[in-house]
Amino acid sequence: MLVFRNLAGKLAVALAVTFLLVAMTVWAADEPKKTDQPKKTLALTGTFNWNHDKKAGTQHPLTGTLTPTGDKQWSVVWNFTWDKKPVTYTGTVKGELVDGACSGDGTGTDGKGTFTFTGVATKGVVQFNSASNKGKKPEPTGTGSFSVK
Repeated sequence: MLVFRNLAGKLAVALAVTFLLVAMTVWAADEPKKTDQPKKTLALTGTFNWNHDKKAGTQHPLTGTLTPTGDKQWSVVWNFTWDKKPVTYTGTVKGELVDGACSGDGTGTDGKGTFTFTGVATKGVVQFNSASNKGKKPEPTGTGSFSVK
């Protein structure tokens, strides 16, 4: 009889531990994953400072829309004003938008230019350097910043 009680006690403990492990696994699987990267279409606002050629020193408001295309990847529509005319570029953004490195590009919808940028996001604000790709090699064209909402 004593052997049976010891076996029943051990079985009860084993079942209780198994139940707790299963319950914790199910609970952990149901908990939403935490991420700093936005997963929806976002609006961006910022400023671009042109520091190249005869227009050096000009500042341009920058707006746009980021649409997710993958993990830490977005298609983007960039909008700004140049010579008092609205300009639109389409391109990509890859990397971190909250804290970390990011990069991207754009091509003018009028076919008149392309650019690349590299930047660093800190607390949701991206500081970037831009380069024009009109020549054989990219030429630095300016700096700027943007944030997303």
